[in-house]
Amino acid sequence: MQGAEDSTEPLYVCTTMYQENVEEISKYLCSLKCILLDDILSDVKVETHLVMDDGARDGHLKPYASQLIQLIQTYFSLDSSDSSVSPTPYGVQVRWRLDGSRSSSSMLFVHLKDSRKIRNLKRWSQVMYFNYVLRYRNIGASINGSSDQKNQDGTMDVKEPTGYVLVTDADMEFTVEDIRALLWSCHLNRRLGAICGLTQPIGHTTSALVWFQQFEYAFAHWWGKSTEYSLASVLCAPGCFSLYRAAALHDVIDEYSSHVTSGYESLLKDMGEDRWMSLLMMSKGWEVGYNETSTNKTFCPESNDEFFAQRKRWDLSTLSNTVLSITRYLTLADANSNFNVFFLGYSLTVLLLRIICPAFFMFQMALGLDAQGIDVTVGVICAMTVCTGYGVLCLVTRHRCSVQIRATTFLVVFISLIFVCLAVEMAFDIHGGSFAADYQSGQNDNSTGQNINKTWRQVDQIMRNHNKTPQIGQMPVHWINILIFLSPFLFSVLLHPDHWSVILRAIPHFSLLPALQILLPIYMYCNMADQSWGTREQNRPRDVPTICPLKRPESEKIDWDTKNEEKVDMKEEVEVTCSCHVQYLKQLSDNETEFWETLRNTVIGTSTEFGLSGDEIGKDLGKLRNILLPVVMAINITWLIAAVVTKKTSGSEVFTWTCGVFVAVGIIQVLSMVACKIQSFTVRAALRTDEENARGRAIWIKR
Repeated sequence: MQGAEDSTEPLYVCTTMYQENVEEISKYLCSLKCILLDDILSDVKVETHLVMDDGARDGHLKPYASQLIQLIQTYFSLDSSDSSVSPTPYGVQVRWRLDGSRSSSSMLFVHLKDSRKIRNLKRWSQVMYFNYVLRYRNIGASINGSSDQKNQDGTMDVKEPTGYVLVTDADMEFTVEDIRALLWSCHLNRRLGAICGLTQPIGHTTSALVWFQQFEYAFAHWWGKSTEYSLASVLCAPGCFSLYRAAALHDVIDEYSSHVTSGYESLLKDMGEDRWMSLLMMSKGWEVGYNETSTNKTFCPESNDEFFAQRKRWDLSTLSNTVLSITRYLTLADANSNFNVFFLGYSLTVLLLRIICPAFFMFQMALGLDAQGIDVTVGVICAMTVCTGYGVLCLVTRHRCSVQIRATTFLVVFISLIFVCLAVEMAFDIHGGSFAADYQSGQNDNSTGQNINKTWRQVDQIMRNHNKTPQIGQMPVHWINILIFLSPFLFSVLLHPDHWSVILRAIPHFSLLPALQILLPIYMYCNMADQSWGTREQNRPRDVPTICPLKRPESEKIDWDTKNEEKVDMKEEVEVTCSCHVQYLKQLSDNETEFWETLRNTVIGTSTEFGLSGDEIGKDLGKLRNILLPVVMAINITWLIAAVVTKKTSGSEVFTWTCGVFVAVGIIQVLSMVACKIQSFTVRAALRTDEENARGRAIWIKR
């Protein structure tokens, strides 16, 4: 930012949008309003950019764009004099000046992309706003104006940008304190290129799947991200809510903007853009951090269909980026001192455990059936038959067709019920001797079934016999085993008392976990060629009025339906009609128009100008699936055979050793969680000191 008076670094809030509904956008806008009007950031220059995929078409605002404009005007109490609407090389731009309690006004930009003019997808929306804020707004621009300063030769000065970029999704809920915690972490560690917080999923309704994700998210952050940050660096600063240092973005933006040349790169870049960004930053020597003090909420999938489609994208991108980080280990270690052999070993172990998860849980189910008298070999064969049939179904049917959806839902429920029944049975008797079998034996002895007193005596005797299990002190051994299993989860909750309710989600989580760990990888690999995003593709906008109250006096009338875009001066105040062909607009400056044209023509393009087309990527992904699927199947089948053989000969040595590896990883994660918790106390103490010394001023982002 230019000017001697501008000693604070700017904060750009950049958000990608697609088809969020009213409730989701409302959560985001409420959070945004609090940030823009809160006194804590009153001396910080904040600028907001919302980029919506497919928000305009040939000059028309599409329904989701109309819905967004109305909600913005409602939540920020804006009138017509605050808005400015402009046609752009990528679609439509709407901007407002927001005057509130802060010392300087903030600008809010809405960029509505036309898919016929510029490429869709989240990564390309990020490329748009990263380039715009770093190479146009940040350099030679004031926060209230446009960047129109050029050299005598007509080129722009390219300087290292300053400030921070907060990237979010449009369904997020957060507070100014959450952003403040991330900013303070960046102030304490100048090598942090990006940092994320603790994301908590919420749902429109209450369901077992939502509860599953709430438990999963909590421990994925408490254990997973804590371990990555303690050992080396967080491998993924999620695009839903993370803070990026502008200087770090400047180092990687060109490579981040590269086009896809293979199916593998599609998984790496387009489906896992946040992991790709984090990996690029680490390769340039930057750290990616985690601060659990900063919490945020996001809406999560509530149907099996949407959940599986989302996790397919996540897991494939995670696999691709993890493999790349392992193969690039020497390069990463040379560029970033945080990477070490221990972290490489941890990453390899976690990768292998993820690959064999289907076989591990199938064998676990077979062991449970074996305790009920069904031979473990038969149990494994039955499980493999069901999984093979499901895989074939996914291969021969179209992704997300009704048959595939129903089969997936049925198998999730069916497998979950099997595990729940086995868990209940094992809770009664883990060390042999089924309570149900004893009771049935008692019923057979009581052939008449009429003597109630005798029956109750039998039940009493069974209970007495059942309690004769190995004990430590006064407690049966199997209850000791259960407490040992639950202890790390209970300990984690004790360290996070603000999130104690997560433990209540443990039952639905562990009920669904085996089924999802078995079916999700099959679904993921078999549907690999599908390129759909997975979430919000079935949403429908609410009914919106034909007229959006965007008014501009002294504006120009442009008919976007005509090729010549004939202009007619208008002297009276007019309304923008979202569904008609005539808009009343203010033209962008020549420099900004040139910037967008250059970015579109040389960097982003449309869906066919650069890189592979969608059809070519789909074919390449199909070839990759045909290679990867047999390899993963071979690994799982080999593990299952080894587990069954050792079970028959020496007592489940393979299964026991695998459980030991899981336990070892869990111990590392719990210790890392404790280390991160200690660090979070330090951050909170620093924030309190900041409040006392600076009285709320944002000194942590002073240059």
